[in-house]
Amino acid sequence: MPQKQWIVGPNGELPVDADGQAVAIDSDQPDQTQPHIRRVSAQEVRALTGKAQRCFDAESLTVVAHLANEENLQFDPLSGLPLTPHPTRAGVKRTAEGTMVFPRIDPAVIGRVQLAGTDYILLGRNAQRSSYFSLIAGYVDLGETFEQAFAREVLEESGRRLSQVQYLRSQPWPFSSSIMVGMHAITKDEQQVTSTDGELLETRWLSPDELRRGVVPLPAEGSIAHALIQEWCS
Repeated sequence: MPQKQWIVGPNGELPVDADGQAVAIDSDQPDQTQPHIRRVSAQEVRALTGKAQRCFDAESLTVVAHLANEENLQFDPLSGLPLTPHPTRAGVKRTAEGTMVFPRIDPAVIGRVQLAGTDYILLGRNAQRSSYFSLIAGYVDLGETFEQAFAREVLEESGRRLSQVQYLRSQPWPFSSSIMVGMHAITKDEQQVTSTDGELLETRWLSPDELRRGVVPLPAEGSIAHALIQEWCS
């Protein structure tokens, strides 16, 4: 007996029909098409079912990564010609000449900035995600190490200079085709020493006790930002 399979988009979306019902396909009909399908956001699905949200477990992140890659990696970035799937390498495509084209993964750094001699860390409220406070983050530029990228991002966004920058852990973030690289660093700059790029609406120094008490809203559980903050509180 065939089973129903849900179609999930690269950002966690589910397709719905004209009546707003989530669409599933029969597992024995993989090429089955559905008319009048449109993408909907997780928020729209949540309004219908009460259950739609991002998942951060490894299997879900892998599925989202492959879905996003299938949608984004369709043409040769050099020639513009269509690509075909590699017969044995998941996610890898091939040109007509057989050259392998690998998935695009954009590295980004994110991390804790500790005020020297204290247990306070710096959190910021981003202008585009202003409903919560998080760690400072940004993409790695050409030719940069992770350590250099984190020091630059913190200086640009908060006006603080860093020392003792070190790598902690990483997490795939397929929602933007990225991998998040977790860092930790020290600063002696309690106040900013230079102008910033305006990405952050405000920054605050917070202690583990304040973080445990929830004095500010924090990133979603399961994200690397949440994990790095919780590790500091333990």
